[in-house]
Amino acid sequence: MRSISVKTGKEKIMVKGLSFKAGLAALAVSLILASGFTAIAQEEGPPIDVEHYKINAELIPDNHELKGRAVVTFKTLKDTQSAVFEMNGSLSITKVTAPDGTTELQFLQDKVNELNVKINLGQLYNAGSEITLTFDYDGQLATPEGGPIPDKRMAYIGPEDCYLTYPARWFPFHGYASDLATSEISLTVPGNWTVVGHSDEPVSSVPT
Repeated sequence: MRSISVKTGKEKIMVKGLSFKAGLAALAVSLILASGFTAIAQEEGPPIDVEHYKINAELIPDNHELKGRAVVTFKTLKDTQSAVFEMNGSLSITKVTAPDGTTELQFLQDKVNELNVKINLGQLYNAGSEITLTFDYDGQLATPEGGPIPDKRMAYIGPEDCYLTYPARWFPFHGYASDLATSEISLTVPGNWTVVGHSDEPVSSVPT
């Protein structure tokens, strides 16, 4: 296994998502435009402004499985004690950790209708507060189930073909196509796979 890291600037994550293409023992990663889905964008919950996503994800193609951890840093735009993020219904959030890095927060994930997760932040934060939450999640991405559009598969992980598009909501995010943020994405893939992708900084590959 090995890990690949890519980084994108704040002006890019709004309109781009990760796309994977595997053929034989190779995986190609590219950032593609995620246009045409603004009609399904939802802005709900207390206003927040996401500043940065740090995502570590492992792809297990033979099991159609993704295991992920997303560290999300955001600012509150008004006094609030809760936050709402969008999330693919095929992926189950197992834990949300508070800014102290140890306290587990209460959350409610809707995997059928709203495709989101609502988090009780555990205390009232004043407007302008910077908060960092850590999401642990996993699941299988093999069918359209859990995606925002019925019968349209926007994410798939398998031994013959893999792709993760931005509209698929394969990590917890806020404000589809509206909330600008920077990102740092590290992918762990089988050691004999080749990973190619866009990054604002040099891409690093580390054996695991």
